[in-house]
Amino acid sequence: MQTLGRALGIVLSGIGRRRLAEQRAEHLAAQLRVQETERAERVVTMQEELERARQEAQAFAREVASLKEEIARQRRGAEELAELLRLKEEEARRSGIAAAQLAVYEQEIRALVEERDTLQAERDYLQQRLSELEAELSRLQEELQRVQKEAAAMPPSATPVRGGILVADERGNILLADGTACQILGRNCEDLLGLPLHALFPDPLWAQKIHEWATQPAPECPVRVAVEHEGRLLRSELTRVDGSLIVVLYSNGAVEDERRELLAALVNELRTPMTSIVGYTDLLLGESVGILGEMQRKFLQRVKANIERMSGLLNDLLEITALDTGRVELTPVPVDLINVIEEAIMGLSARFRERDLTVRLDMALELPPIRADRDALYQIVLHLLSNACECSQPGTEIVVTGHLEQAEGNLPPFLHVSVRDTGGGIAPDDYPRVFQRFYRADRPLIPGLGETGVGLAIAKALVEAHGGRIWVESELGVGSTFHFILPVTGPEGRPEAGQG
Repeated sequence: MQTLGRALGIVLSGIGRRRLAEQRAEHLAAQLRVQETERAERVVTMQEELERARQEAQAFAREVASLKEEIARQRRGAEELAELLRLKEEEARRSGIAAAQLAVYEQEIRALVEERDTLQAERDYLQQRLSELEAELSRLQEELQRVQKEAAAMPPSATPVRGGILVADERGNILLADGTACQILGRNCEDLLGLPLHALFPDPLWAQKIHEWATQPAPECPVRVAVEHEGRLLRSELTRVDGSLIVVLYSNGAVEDERRELLAALVNELRTPMTSIVGYTDLLLGESVGILGEMQRKFLQRVKANIERMSGLLNDLLEITALDTGRVELTPVPVDLINVIEEAIMGLSARFRERDLTVRLDMALELPPIRADRDALYQIVLHLLSNACECSQPGTEIVVTGHLEQAEGNLPPFLHVSVRDTGGGIAPDDYPRVFQRFYRADRPLIPGLGETGVGLAIAKALVEAHGGRIWVESELGVGSTFHFILPVTGPEGRPEAGQG
């Protein structure tokens, strides 16, 4: 019994161990299945990752190939650049240029290349503006010439009537004569009434015009005739009105007054567009609208210089017109003569540099103030220096002197100023005409005279308006010295005239 129980215990124990083994086996099998599933999933994942890696490797390979090609190109470019630099260095060494400067030149070249397109556009614009300015300058020059020509022969009808009036009937006999006409003709008004017009002047041209008026259809415009009467030039204007003839007579003085007034008005009108041109020229020279090339700057500077020269001519015309019409009013104040001379020299400094001239002042140490109009005194010195600048030989010296001189008797002392040039001198026959207006313009080849024809005339008029005197001394082959003296006390102290 015990044996059976022992055997049964052994059997039951074996069954328990087997079940335990089966459970362990099932557990292991389950673990294996899980592991197999995980392994399969891992394989799929790894295959996907491998495929992605393969694709990335292929892309990387392509990038590597492209990079190799780029590196090859860069290497070739570097080799070409190295060869170019070697050639430039050799060229630089041959030219004596340091290698360090080569990089600077290359940088400048690159900067210039970058600016090329911009500069080309700006160049086209500046050339267009330059053409417009040159056209405007040419127009102004032509207008100035036209104004001067018209002013020289300006008809009286262009301004309000200031002449004498005669009215004749259809047969040409005078019916009416006003007081101005009688004064111009130097006859009594009663003597003129009933007198035939053709008998008024002995000039054949006058008789011809009167005959044409009587026999031919009336012209659309008045007929203008210049006749000589008792040594004076008279200008007349013939107009037909309802069968009668109206004659307007102008004395030479009236014509000159009208011409001067018209010239002054036209000159003032010309200054307005010139001011505009100067403003635009300064704007371009200041590079406010773009960078200028060397040639464009040179052209613009030439335009500005010509405009400034024209402005100076216009100012001279205004000054001489004002002097002729008596419109210059002097305002005497104490003036330091040396300061005025230095200011005039500074105003002409650019022209002195252009002609390679130097100016030396040889003034007395102590000069008293002179009582004069400062602007007028400045104009006197400026015109004399301008004349010396234009006629002196390049590389020479202009000398300005000034000292105080005592007058004879009870006359006040006066200041004596001189300007010496190296223009080769003036012929003695030309002395009386040096200060004549426009004499330089009429005879442009007079040696030793450099100004335009009105500057010296203006200087003479202003000196005499101050009670002074001006003259010239000259030595042919050497140069001329222009002198003027002014009373220290002002225009009321007039030194006696004499020969210098």
